[in-house]
Amino acid sequence: MNVRTDRLPLRAKFFNPNGLSIGVATTYVHQAGDFSIDTGLPVFNKRDSAWLTDAEAEFRLPRRLGAVHVGIRNLFNRPLNVFDTDPLRPRLATRRLMFVGISLVL
Repeated sequence: MNVRTDRLPLRAKFFNPNGLSIGVATTYVHQAGDFSIDTGLPVFNKRDSAWLTDAEAEFRLPRRLGAVHVGIRNLFNRPLNVFDTDPLRPRLATRRLMFVGISLVL
């Protein structure tokens, strides 16, 4: 297997003094490679590319005790067929992914 993945991220984030921040990012992804399912099967060439857009909002809790995060990866649900080296922690959302998180400082 021989895979090359190129990424070009562009990101902007707005910070408000009241603790709210809003960000948007768009990333161009291009992957090309030679894949083989089994060593006995022929190698096939695959390539895919797309622009992926992410949006995120964060609210900092009073007295900086933590933050609440809300976001969407692959906002426009662009189909993307790429190989990820770590399937348990993928770097790219190949489908729309919404998340909510909280981080606390104790």
